[in-house]
Amino acid sequence: MKCIFFPLIGLTLICQIVFSQAAIASLCAERQGKFVEMKKMLYDSYDNHEPELYVKLAYKVGLDTVRFKRDFHDPLIFHTINNHIETLYKKGIFGTPTVVVGNRMYLNVNTETELS
Repeated sequence: MKCIFFPLIGLTLICQIVFSQAAIASLCAERQGKFVEMKKMLYDSYDNHEPELYVKLAYKVGLDTVRFKRDFHDPLIFHTINNHIETLYKKGIFGTPTVVVGNRMYLNVNTETELS
């Protein structure tokens, strides 16, 4: 399974920043093999906007926080997110949640059970 990040647009500036930072934190965690753990922590912390949130969560899930901080500012991460957005637009996907399996698209699917 591949997760593509689609930070929501059309929201207030603070929401766009928070969602984009969460996508960045997820990709940083993925580099250390802890994507699923970070995704869960971010989901559970959706209403927390403190500046050090992402480093605290990285520590909690067992990431190397020095590497995490470095990766958080890696231009390749931003490039990856922009590529994800372009890929989704080309497929006609403009919102979440959307799941693509092969060439088939499922809109408003939130769980694996809904796919079966």
